[in-house]
Amino acid sequence: GTETVAPGSPRALANKYEAPVLPSMPPSVVDAPVTANAASDSGDEADATGDKLPSGKLAQKLGMKAADLLSRATEHGYLALNGDKHVLTPKGEKAGVEFVAKGRFGPYFLWPQDFHPV
Repeated sequence: GTETVAPGSPRALANKYEAPVLPSMPPSVVDAPVTANAASDSGDEADATGDKLPSGKLAQKLGMKAADLLSRATEHGYLALNGDKHVLTPKGEKAGVEFVAKGRFGPYFLWPQDFHPV
């Protein structure tokens, strides 16, 4: 006949524990961008406000390095070079880019999540 496994039998339990036991919080939640209501002080520029991303996070999302993002934004007029520092232009401000004068690692820019310097 056909063999049925009772829910509490050792065989059913063995199958249950073969898979690795996952922590209660899936990794995707941990890696999610930090939002204003879930602020934490891990990582740099984690004190970002609202739904904007610091240069490094946005660059990562676009598959480029932060330096490339800044030079691309400069080419398209969202930022300008002042000596060796990037400064925000009126066009950048209109696009929703923010300059934060003091972060944990010095000044940085905050970008709208959907920003794409094309």
